[in-house]
Amino acid sequence: MPDMSGSPPPSGGPVVVRSDIVYGDAMRLWMSVEKEELTLRDSREVLSCILLSGIRVVVLPEMPSSFVIVNKRGDDSTVFCTFTEKSQRDGWLSYLHRSGVPVVNRKGQELPRRERRVTFSGVSEGGSV
Repeated sequence: MPDMSGSPPPSGGPVVVRSDIVYGDAMRLWMSVEKEELTLRDSREVLSCILLSGIRVVVLPEMPSSFVIVNKRGDDSTVFCTFTEKSQRDGWLSYLHRSGVPVVNRKGQELPRRERRVTFSGVSEGGSV
């Protein structure tokens, strides 16, 4: 894992988290990175700690303010994260990528930086996604 000391994660504010994009209940949580773990907490307690080395992040063009955290093992552990602002999402994508977390498209192909910045139409600054 790269040394990220001196490079704090984006504050990003709260994140809305769902386990299923259609049927899952939404929870407004605080997301942070502590000791190479992605931590999700509510106002009272830590709800989940996920090792950064065990996840990848999927960017979907139809969800410009969101990304999906999936377990690298391919089991059914999926978390949909939606941010108030697209810039918050982009900050988290950059931080997670610098931390060694693969940022991929829905086919599992690594995305170059320019293709992570999708718009609602599904077209990035550098062309189609």
